Amino acid sequence: MSLVPSPSTARGDLILQPSFFTSSLFVNPCRADVQRLLQRYTDEYLVQADDLTNPFNLFKRIWEDEGWLWMHLKVFDARTRETFLRTVCRLFVGAPDLYRYGATRADRMTTAFFALYTFYLTQPENTHPALQILRHIEVPLDIYNALLRLPPTLAATGEFSRLAPYTTHLLAVLLKKHAFHILPRSALRPFTPSALPREVFVPDDVEGLQSEAVSATASNTEPGTPVAEEQEADQEQSKGKGKAKAKAPKKKGRPSKREVAKKTRDAVVSLERWLERTAAGSPDMPTHALLTNPPAGTLGNYTSHKAQLLDTLLADEREAATSWSAQTGQGGGRAALERANMAVLNRLRQIDAMAAERGLEVGGEGGEQTGLGRVERVVGELMDGGGTGILGMVEEAALLCRKSKHSLHIYNESPHSRLCKDLRLHRAGHTESPYPTASGKGGFVAHSISDKFSLSPDPSSWGANLSPNFVEADDALHNPDPRRDRKNDEGGTIFTGRGFMNLGCLFILAAGCTTLFLGYPLITYLRRHPLKTFGAFNFGGINGTGQVPNMGSWGMIDIETPSYAHTRPSFHDDGVDLQLVFSDEFNTPGRTFYPGDDPYWEAVDLHYWQTNNMEWYDPAAITTKGGALEITLSQKETHGLDYQGGLMSTWNKFCFTGGLIETAVTLPGTNNIVGLWPAVWTMGNLGRAGYGASLEGMWPYTYDSCDVGTVANQTVNGLPLAATENGDTQQDGILSFLPGMRLSRCTCPGESHPGPMHKDGTYVGRAAPEIDIFEAQITGEPLTGQVSQSCQFAPFNAAYQWFNTTDTLIIANPDITEMNTYQGGAFQQAVSSVSQTNQNCYELGGTACFSVYGFEYLPGFDNGYISWISNNKTAWTLNQNGMREDPRVEIGPRAIPQEPMYIIANLGMSTNFGKVDLDHLTFPTKMRIDYIRVYQHPNKINIGCDPPDFPTAAYINEYIGAYTNPNLTTWRDDFKQPFPKNSFLKQCTATSS
Repeated sequence: MSLVPSPSTARGDLILQPSFFTSSLFVNPCRADVQRLLQRYTDEYLVQADDLTNPFNLFKRIWEDEGWLWMHLKVFDARTRETFLRTVCRLFVGAPDLYRYGATRADRMTTAFFALYTFYLTQPENTHPALQILRHIEVPLDIYNALLRLPPTLAATGEFSRLAPYTTHLLAVLLKKHAFHILPRSALRPFTPSALPREVFVPDDVEGLQSEAVSATASNTEPGTPVAEEQEADQEQSKGKGKAKAKAPKKKGRPSKREVAKKTRDAVVSLERWLERTAAGSPDMPTHALLTNPPAGTLGNYTSHKAQLLDTLLADEREAATSWSAQTGQGGGRAALERANMAVLNRLRQIDAMAAERGLEVGGEGGEQTGLGRVERVVGELMDGGGTGILGMVEEAALLCRKSKHSLHIYNESPHSRLCKDLRLHRAGHTESPYPTASGKGGFVAHSISDKFSLSPDPSSWGANLSPNFVEADDALHNPDPRRDRKNDEGGTIFTGRGFMNLGCLFILAAGCTTLFLGYPLITYLRRHPLKTFGAFNFGGINGTGQVPNMGSWGMIDIETPSYAHTRPSFHDDGVDLQLVFSDEFNTPGRTFYPGDDPYWEAVDLHYWQTNNMEWYDPAAITTKGGALEITLSQKETHGLDYQGGLMSTWNKFCFTGGLIETAVTLPGTNNIVGLWPAVWTMGNLGRAGYGASLEGMWPYTYDSCDVGTVANQTVNGLPLAATENGDTQQDGILSFLPGMRLSRCTCPGESHPGPMHKDGTYVGRAAPEIDIFEAQITGEPLTGQVSQSCQFAPFNAAYQWFNTTDTLIIANPDITEMNTYQGGAFQQAVSSVSQTNQNCYELGGTACFSVYGFEYLPGFDNGYISWISNNKTAWTLNQNGMREDPRVEIGPRAIPQEPMYIIANLGMSTNFGKVDLDHLTFPTKMRIDYIRVYQHPNKINIGCDPPDFPTAAYINEYIGAYTNPNLTTWRDDFKQPFPKNSFLKQCTATSS
């Protein structure tokens, strides 16, 4: 936002920026006002507790008395008002001592809660111009829980028990209006200022500012003026006390004293005019009231100081003995005026004496040379203390100023106000001329430009010799020289230093014009940047409907998530409560997920060729309706395919590492017709689902060893033998057709790798592993709905046989869960089990209920595990020891995925997954998702797609084309990028190592 005032902005108005309300200028005083409000209510409540019939009415009275009511009527621009409202609310929520001491501070918590209620529900909605209103109150989880416990806490106390029913009612009203926006547990100190705002306010220390202006003016006064005479007298008096300080040399670029004095005088005059235009107010006001009328805090100081100066100047001798005399030892205010006028008389006498020495006839009245007698009469009139003299007028004006010290309006309407101001800020100047002028009489005139430079148009009247043969002592350049002038008159040559300088200047001008009008257009054309879509549908980041994305400041926790869902008992560790870190309830109808439409989700527009899908994934197939996300699979021709489905993900927007993810889903179709492939799953952020170039050499590796497991086909020169037999039956028994791990621990130093590094100097193995929440299928005799819950691994065990012992494979209920018969192929090893679903939770043929699926996992090697959830119960658990090293194929252990994982949801069809019964499937069909929530241990919060121990952002930005162009199917052939060199294959050179 620009700080330049608009054409309609009055001079002197303050333009507040959003940064002001997060700075110490506002936060610190406002925090003090909040504390004062809390303390005052507690004090008055304790005094009036026995007589109160409605404690909330007492609070409203104190609220208005303290001046908080104005906040709802203050008009800023939208961004400034939003910052202002959120800052004040957070100061109330996070007031010191508000929630640290439990019941002993319940009174302060109640007062703050009353303030939040009043602040939220008393905002104007129909105003002109419209005001930004506070839509939600941001409250951390711990403070929110403390507010819920507030009514019983108050009921248990003695003196504050009467507040319990009121807090219960107000809490119910706010909960019904969904007023709270719950944030993760936090200390709530977001407004510790690190820099001051850009606005400039008039300081309260106007007295100090005026004193500096007076001293600066006195230091610049010319000799002979009254101020200069007084200054010289002061210097003479102080000589016996010590030597005067040497005058500091003027530094290069430093303004002169004259410039400083002029700017100071102008500033003080402007300040006076600004304050006189502003309505008066009491300086003893709270911070928010001062913001309503900013100059009011300085106005009283200014008028009081001005009247005090006049009082000191015009005091009689008895009063001056205790004020001015005590400070200067030179008498009172009347004596100061007398000394100033005597200094003028002495100066005029010196001029008269100088004129007599030179024999000048300067004229005057009655034969006087300088008109000194007339000046003495003027001085006499000035010193007349009666009501007719000038001094009498000054005394009368000073008396009026003293009486109207606290009423600026009366002072401004006074006929003497102009005289007081002139004496304080517009002091008369002095001229050495003894003659009458248009501005006044002998010697007492105001300096002006016309008086200072009023000269005759004839230079000869100045005493100047205009003869061409006259030699001037200070102008050697133009003195006549016949020998030199004759040489110049006879002609000369242009090949001189001056001639070359002239030609060089012309050349520079010509080159500059050529560069400006010819070179600049060429440079601009050659350095032009192509328009970008920023990963969206079209240029500029617009979505598929031509709209510019306009996302609100959404938190990672949906405000409509029920309070009971903010914590969740762990499925794996008894007695451990997990904390909610992300949720999406999908309650807002009509949401779309084109690129740029949503802060966390984005739907793809592509064909998922990797699994030979029969449909085209289109963002139009995904929306929200009836409080749930709907992904529709339709029999509609799209991009040459007969079907249209949907896939969306949180890739590079929201990721998590470790914890619990759960979702409530209604599966599409019926529980006895095969062919649909609904799934909700996760993948490491270094690979993007559907973008083949980003996945080559990345999926489904989860490996951190440097051995044969990192190379193509898991073999070198046909070894180990176990990697060439008992593998994929459709690939002649070959175990692996993977191209090798692109970002392995064997990566040579200096090669492209996202990092980090181990202590031994080798890179951490990085990849894009996959953990499936579920993939739904219809199998068995008779056909029954099931879900496959698995994790994909690479490199592979011999014959895809992992170590599934009783301590590594734990099935909770063997009656409904069994190991999956599919264990892998040439491109993946699947560690999987299948469980029967709730047969009613299907779109057709049941009650369309929602069934809860998910998994809870601990990444890494030691004690790592994955526990899958089906129908809101633990289905089975994989412990990491089941994926330990396999000497048969000479590979090391595989970790439970340690990469930051993002979320994917899709609905499609593929014969790769199983038979597709097109004759009996019903179209369109929908998978509905009620919510998706992520929980983590309170001491192990790890969210974000670029964590420090497993960074991804820099690598993705370096190779962004592979992550945004679905037509690039391979890393090496299509994207034209090499795999990093592998130290196990002896590819590291001296340069790279």
